[in-house]
Amino acid sequence: MLIAVAGVTLAVVAVLGVKATVNEQSPDVVSNWAAFNARQQCLREAITHVVPKGATVSISQQQNTFSSQELGELVIPWARPVVDPDQAEFSLQIVSGTECEGSSLSVHALP
Repeated sequence: MLIAVAGVTLAVVAVLGVKATVNEQSPDVVSNWAAFNARQQCLREAITHVVPKGATVSISQQQNTFSSQELGELVIPWARPVVDPDQAEFSLQIVSGTECEGSSLSVHALP
């Protein structure tokens, strides 16, 4: 009996796994990931064109948490994020725009 229950459970999990994989390969999902990747590449390029390599940057908290975290990850290979804006040379924020798949990078030099 236990073997039969385990077999049915395994079959159900396998079917659900296949369905999840098929859903991840749907044209809409693939298109959304492609747009997200293009947006990130665009923002990364904007960072490297505007912020000098190795500069200290403050990630603006006047945006949603996801954008703050995303920007922190994108900037790390190029610049040094700092928590205290008084120690930063630049303030960065992702804003609505047309340059990067509906977003733009806002950069402000700090005194």
